[in-house]
Amino acid sequence: MHAIEKKLRDGYAAMARGDGAALAQLLASDATWHIPGHSLLAGQYQGAEQIFRFWKKVAALSGGGMRLEVVDVLANDERGVVFVIGRARREGRELEERGLHVYRFSNGLAIEGRFYYEDQTAYDAFWS
Repeated sequence: MHAIEKKLRDGYAAMARGDGAALAQLLASDATWHIPGHSLLAGQYQGAEQIFRFWKKVAALSGGGMRLEVVDVLANDERGVVFVIGRARREGRELEERGLHVYRFSNGLAIEGRFYYEDQTAYDAFWS
C-alpha cells in the first residue's frame, strides 16, 4: 500500500471515530479545502483551524456528523483520490451521496482538498 493511501485511509478512520488529534497530524497548517456548490457548507476553508470549523459545522447541522464509507483510494507521492459514499441525517431528511475527494500532498501532509459530489443539486438542497 502506498504511504499516501495509508494516510488517507487512516485519516478517514480517525474522522469516523472523532479523533481530531490524528486528523490534525495529516494536515498542513495552511491547507485549503474547496467545497463546491451553494449550500451552507460551500466555500473555501483556509488553514487547519477553518477546516476543523468546517467539520464542526457538518456535525452541528447533521446532529452528529456525516458518515463516510471509503469505497476505494488511489494515491501517488503527490495526490490521493478517495471514492466515498457519504450518509447523513438532517431535519428529518436523509442524504446518501457518492463523491470523490481529491487531495494534494506535500512532504506527506495534505495541502489541498477538493470535493466532488455525484448530485451537487441534491447535496446543496440537503445542506441548505
